Amino acid sequence: LEQSHEAYGALKSRVKVVATELKDRRAECRTLAQHNMELSDSTEQLQTQLTHVESQLDDQNRSGVEKGEEMGELRDKVKTLEEELQEAEKKIQDRGVVGEKALSAYKK
Repeated sequence: LEQSHEAYGALKSRVKVVATELKDRRAECRTLAQHNMELSDSTEQLQTQLTHVESQLDDQNRSGVEKGEEMGELRDKVKTLEEELQEAEKKIQDRGVVGEKALSAYKK
């Protein structure tokens, strides 16, 4: 009987120890679960920011390419206009020479 009481007392104290450990583990699990949720939210926010930054970068790259193409077109246009200007100046100069010849022939 005494041995049963000792075994019962040992089991009772062991149950208390296990219950305390279980209580501590549950608190730790709640803390870890909350920390996990915070990290998940943070990861989600960072992923959203990353997507936004990538989108902006794509837009800027696209815009840069478009501006480069536009600059090329404008350079071609300037080159064409400069050629036309040179031709027009040559025609004016040729007309001036013809006019001077006609004027000098008229004066004679």
